[in-house]
Amino acid sequence: VIPLGMGLLLYLAPRVKALPETALGLKVARFLASEKLVPYALLFLLVLVMTASLFMTFSRGGMIAFVVLSLFFARITWQRRTLRSKTALLTILAVVIFAVVVLAAWDRLEERFAELDEDHISRLSVAQDSLGIVRDYPVLGSGLGTFESACMRYQTTMPRLLFDHAHNDYVELITDTGVVGFLLGMGMALLFFRMAFRRWRRKHGMFGKCIGAGGLASFVAIATHSFTDFNLHIPANALLFAVITALTYAALFNVTERTEK
Repeated sequence: VIPLGMGLLLYLAPRVKALPETALGLKVARFLASEKLVPYALLFLLVLVMTASLFMTFSRGGMIAFVVLSLFFARITWQRRTLRSKTALLTILAVVIFAVVVLAAWDRLEERFAELDEDHISRLSVAQDSLGIVRDYPVLGSGLGTFESACMRYQTTMPRLLFDHAHNDYVELITDTGVVGFLLGMGMALLFFRMAFRRWRRKHGMFGKCIGAGGLASFVAIATHSFTDFNLHIPANALLFAVITALTYAALFNVTERTEK
């Protein structure tokens, strides 16, 4: 959800009518005197709270996904000339988030990532053991929702632990549905992302461009985090992702420049 908030921040950020060489401080001063300050500040606070909540979970996959989505969001918005003039405030947002969230919890974050050496071994072991399922059920897999029972047969490490999920959405997709299901699922996801991204590059309306950029960054976030967790096997996450997908599609394909006004 955070990228959608970033997209809305980008949309609400006013275009400061000034010469290109105008100092950033003057542009910010003019914004502070605008009527959009209060709603923008409220939205800024909401995005800050969501980001802080993400880091307070100390989920390494979640934090890495946040960094990746932020870089992707910055990259694609900078490519659109009409959005470049509105990125100054988002740059300030990024600095504030880093100062308030990351630096405040730096010691705990450092400890959390120090545990990566021993924790990633267990997840890699589960993925390696899961290859046995793929080997025996290569075409259609062992069946949706059968990973927990199927994994026990092939589990070679940590026999006293029971793994209900593979901690990797891609691995679990191929074990449950086989090569056929994996290719169908990944193919549909990639086709939709490609279609949405191509539409976004041709989009002219400001609302569609900003919300669309946030939605595309959301896709990148879930795709990144799915390498280390089973996010889409949690019903609440899957439902939320479906809603974000629908909002992104609507912003890119259903909202016209006339309806934006």
